[in-house]
Amino acid sequence: FGTTVDEQLRGESIDGRLAREEPEPQEDPLRPRDVDEPAEDVGPPYGGNTDDLDPSERQPGRIVEADEGARSDTEKDVVARDVGHDSGGMTAEEAAMHVEPEGGGESPNWRQA
Repeated sequence: FGTTVDEQLRGESIDGRLAREEPEPQEDPLRPRDVDEPAEDVGPPYGGNTDDLDPSERQPGRIVEADEGARSDTEKDVVARDVGHDSGGMTAEEAAMHVEPEGGGESPNWRQA
């Protein structure tokens, strides 16, 4: 609309504008705008019971210090325990962690570069 001088001066009627208008696509108000696909459940593939697995096969969950970061710590070394998976997905750093066998030494899955 508005190809001639007269049309440009008059402008388009509101009825003409409304006739060309298209509705906005409906969005889910609970879905974050920066997420393309819904997140998949990234829980442990073996059902969450890690007691009977070889330590080299276990995927660690959240690592928490004994003082839980809230109380004074008398231990000079950093000591923490695995308290299981959180309800969200793992970050790249969490996914890169592995469990070493109890006595130290190298994990059987460790590869020298």
